[in-house]
Amino acid sequence: MRSIWREPRLAPDTLDITRWESFFTTREGAISDLENLRESVSWRVAAPIRHAASFARRARLLGNGSHGTIHPPGSAAASLDSRLRVVAPHILGRAAGVAATTEQLFNDLCAAASDGDDDRLAWLLFIGAAGAMPDPPRLASFTRLLRRQGQPGFMDGVLDLCGRTAIEWHSQLRALRVETEKPIVVVDFVARHGFNSGVQRVTREVARRWNAEGVTFVAMHGDSAFRDLDADEGARVHSWRSQMYDERSETWADPHAEVVVPWNTTVVLLEVPNSIQSSVISALAHRSGNRTVAVGYDTIPISSASLVSAADSINHAAYLNVLRHVDKVVAISASAEQEFAGFKRALAAQGLRGPSIEHLLLPVQAIPSEEAQSSEPAVQWDPTSSERLVLAVGSHEPRKNHFAIVYAAERLWREGLEFSLMLVGGRGPDDYTDVHDAVVALRRIGRRIDIRNSVSDEALAAAYASARCSVFLSLHEGFGLPVAESLAAGTPVLTTEYGSTAEIAAAGGCVLVNPRDDDAIRDAMRAMITDDELIVGLRKEIATRIDTTWDDFARDLWRLAISSEASVAE
Repeated sequence: MRSIWREPRLAPDTLDITRWESFFTTREGAISDLENLRESVSWRVAAPIRHAASFARRARLLGNGSHGTIHPPGSAAASLDSRLRVVAPHILGRAAGVAATTEQLFNDLCAAASDGDDDRLAWLLFIGAAGAMPDPPRLASFTRLLRRQGQPGFMDGVLDLCGRTAIEWHSQLRALRVETEKPIVVVDFVARHGFNSGVQRVTREVARRWNAEGVTFVAMHGDSAFRDLDADEGARVHSWRSQMYDERSETWADPHAEVVVPWNTTVVLLEVPNSIQSSVISALAHRSGNRTVAVGYDTIPISSASLVSAADSINHAAYLNVLRHVDKVVAISASAEQEFAGFKRALAAQGLRGPSIEHLLLPVQAIPSEEAQSSEPAVQWDPTSSERLVLAVGSHEPRKNHFAIVYAAERLWREGLEFSLMLVGGRGPDDYTDVHDAVVALRRIGRRIDIRNSVSDEALAAAYASARCSVFLSLHEGFGLPVAESLAAGTPVLTTEYGSTAEIAAAGGCVLVNPRDDDAIRDAMRAMITDDELIVGLRKEIATRIDTTWDDFARDLWRLAISSEASVAE
C-alpha cells in the first residue's frame, strides 16, 4: 500500500507547490488511510508511521470543529510561503533579495542552509517549512537531506519529512514570528494549570517579577513549538490567586496560532517540560544557536527513582537529555547543584561538555496574602489557644515521609502527650493511601489528627502562624519550601539533617534529625511539643535570621540567566 505522504518523485532539486498541497487532503481520508496502516506490520515497527498515529489521535480528540478540519490546500501553500518569507532574512541575510515564487524561495533557502556546518540554519528552515520545531532525529535527517541538494531524491525526502511533521502536529496553517530582541521564558505548565506547589510556585514568583523586564513568555503549541500566552494563561502566570488552584485548560490552543521562534537570543526554562516537549527543546538547545538556561530543581526521579512514579522517572530522563545541551543550569540549592554536577561529570563519557552549573538558594519569605478571599473555609486555629498544634505541610507521597510523622505522633499519644497533628498538602499519587488510611484509623480511636488537601494560601499562612512547630522530614528534596515558609512565619521546624533542608536550617530556627530513624523522630517531636524553652530559643534564632526574598531571587536569577552573558549576536 502506498503511504499517504509519498507521491511519485518529481524533479530532484525543485519544490512543486502542488506536491506540498497533496499532503493536506481531508482529515477523514487521512484517518482512513491511517486505520489501514494500523493493520500492517510496518505500523507496529516503523517510526514514521508511529508519528502519523499521533495525528490520528489528535484528529479524533479535536472532533468535527474547526480545530479538527484541514483547510483547503491553497491555504497550506499560502501559509508555507508566509513562513518561508519570515525566516528568509535570517537565513539568506537581511540584504539578500527574496525570490518571487515559493518554489524558488524554498530552493534558495535549502541551498543556503546546506552550505557549511551551521546547523542553526537547518533548524530555522525546518520550522519555516513544517510550522513545528524538530526533535533531534528529524533535525539530523533534515540536515543530511540538505547536504544532498541536487542529488536524486533530495526534494522528495525534504517534502516527505516536513510534510509528515506538519500532518502530525496539524501545523500546516500556522503563522510564524522570529523573536530576536527579547529573551524567551517557557512557562507552559503554569500557564495551562492552576496547580501551585513547589516548581509552580517558583515559576510564578519569578515570572511575576520578570513581567516588567521585556521578556516574551511562551507556552507550547501542542508540544511542538512555542506560542504566546492567551489572556487566561497570562493571568495564571502573572496574577495567580488561590481560586485558580483547580483550573485547567480543557481545550487545545488554536492550532493555527502564531509560532514564536527564538533566534540568537536567550531561552529560559523556568519549569520542567514533559517528555515530548523535552525532545524538541533538546534540539533547540543543541543546534539552534540560542543561549539556553534552565532552573535546576533536583534529580530525584532519577537518583531516588524508588520514591516516585515510573512516569516521573521517564519524564525526567527526557528532561536530562535537554540539560545535556543547555548552556547553564541554575540549581535552587547547593545540594541540587551537587546532583547536577554529578550528572555533568557523567557526560564526559559521552564526549559532551555539559552545562555550567551554579546554585542560587531559594528565598525564605512568608506566603503572600491575597486581596481576594478564597471561597474555601479557612482552617480555624486560634494562635492564643493552649492547644499544641504540630503542622506537616507537603504532598502525601512516599518521598515526603509523612507516614513516619504519623507513626511518631501515635507513639507520643500513647505516652499521654496532648497535642494535635495537622497534615496539609496535595493528595499525592492515587495508589498511595498509607497516610490517609492511618489518619482515618487514628481518628476513629479519638486521636487529634486531621488531613487537609489543597488549602488556599491564606489558610496555609494561618496554619503556619498558629502552629507551635512544623515537621518536614522529606527523604530527598531539591529545596523544601515548607521549611522556608514555616521559618518566614516565625514557626520553628523539625526537618531532615542533610541536603537542602540542612542548608535552610543553617541560619537557625530548626531542629535536625535523621528522617529514617523512627526513635530519633519521636524524641525530637516530643522535645518540640513539651519543651517551651526550646521553642522560645528557636523563635529567637528565627528573629535573627537574614534571609533573601522572592524579589532578591528573581533579580539574581535574571543576572545569572540573562545579564551575566550577552545573548549570541546575530
